[in-house]
Amino acid sequence: SRISLFIGISTIGLAIIIGTILGAVAGYTGGWWNFGIMRVMDVFMSFPTLRLSCMLLHFRLSVFT
Repeated sequence: SRISLFIGISTIGLAIIIGTILGAVAGYTGGWWNFGIMRVMDVFMSFPTLRLSCMLLHFRLSVFT
C-alpha cells in the first residue's frame, strides 16, 4: 500500500514538473518552440489512454519476437 501510494504521488509530481517546464518554455520562447510543443501535446491528447497502452504493448511485443 505504501509503495503504491509512493509511486502514484511520484508520478503526479513528475508530471507536474515536466508540464510546468514545457509550459514555461512554450510560453516564454513562443514561435517554433510553442508550435512544436503544442503539436506534440496534441498528438498525446488525441489518443485515449487504453488505446495508446495497447499500441505500445503491441509494438514492444512485435519488436522482441
